[in-house]
Amino acid sequence: MDYVYIAGPLFDDHERSYLESIAKIFEDRGYKTFLPHRELV
Repeated sequence: MDYVYIAGPLFDDHERSYLESIAKIFEDRGYKTFLPHRELV
């Protein structure tokens, strides 16, 4: 399965949370997502 790459600024917790919420929308619809701050830690 392909991944949806979620990109955006990662300067503070608010921006990270916003990207997480976008990823959740895709994940709830059956997509796999890749967020650098979540996957590369």
